[in-house]
Amino acid sequence: MKNYRVLLFDEEEQFVVTLMNYVNRNSQIPILILAFTNEEEVADFLIGHKPDLIVVNRKIDSSIFCTEEKIPVIWIVDEWKEQEEEPKEESYIFKYSPASVYVHRMLGVLSEKKCNFAYGKQMNAVAVYSPVGRCGTTGLAKELCRTYSAQGGGKAVLYIGWEEFPSQWDDERRMEQCLYYIKQRTDNISMKLKALSMEKQGYDQLPSGGIYSELRELELDDIRWLLERIEAEGYYDFLVVDVGSGSLSKLEFLTEFNVVYLPYLQELHVEQKISQFVKMMQLLPEWEGFSEKCFPVLMTGQIMNMEQCQLLEQERKGGNLQTIQQVVEEFDRKSL
Repeated sequence: MKNYRVLLFDEEEQFVVTLMNYVNRNSQIPILILAFTNEEEVADFLIGHKPDLIVVNRKIDSSIFCTEEKIPVIWIVDEWKEQEEEPKEESYIFKYSPASVYVHRMLGVLSEKKCNFAYGKQMNAVAVYSPVGRCGTTGLAKELCRTYSAQGGGKAVLYIGWEEFPSQWDDERRMEQCLYYIKQRTDNISMKLKALSMEKQGYDQLPSGGIYSELRELELDDIRWLLERIEAEGYYDFLVVDVGSGSLSKLEFLTEFNVVYLPYLQELHVEQKISQFVKMMQLLPEWEGFSEKCFPVLMTGQIMNMEQCQLLEQERKGGNLQTIQQVVEEFDRKSL
């Protein structure tokens, strides 16, 4: 899924080859790097080709990149202090930055370009939510991401953390930027989110923010737009949202997802809370559809592993996983 072509030019062969291999061998990065160390070869290439982005050492003569149609450029600087003397509107990167930093910087620039990856491809939007705390919601969400990314064909998976209180504070405030993009209806939202996220364990992770009240400003139209746009842009195959029990202002937001997994513990007070949750959801006009795609998952106190998640998905797709309506009916029978 290499939809963006990036021209990389630096005279140090080991540097360009190493960065090129890092990017081109990773199927989760939608970038194909074309690496050059010779100015004449670059000039010849640009005669008949137009890359989406140029990443070039600042010491190289920039006149060879003057084309009729302007191509965005990221300038590589050998000493970071050099960029302080240059115009603020230009983009720079320290040459010896980690490869992951190069990827995020390139994606940040490329996200301004529209690109349909596979128009019309179905994207599965999965919410992991529980009205009860400390039921392993986050662990289940992340293990599902690992399961989806391990499927054949190099599936692209995005995890979005919408917890109220994350275990770690995100100094970069990425979730705040994510919410801004949603509210502004920003084009190419998939690449915007990929540029913000971290790739871990084979999937993209956008961690929770530190101020969950900002999440409660989301409206139903915001959620609907986000899911529709990510599917329409066709980059991600799976979106998994880790939803805190109080992070969204309305429960009806959950009805927009294709699947809702609801982890719970086998304790009387937990079952009672889930029953109350169902009674509230039954008041919504979307209840019938929601009841067929919401699946309680009994947790044993340990994080589910990939094998268990694979079995969970097989049972759901095969119609053998109990829906929330069926589980609550069992709760009611036990209480009689």
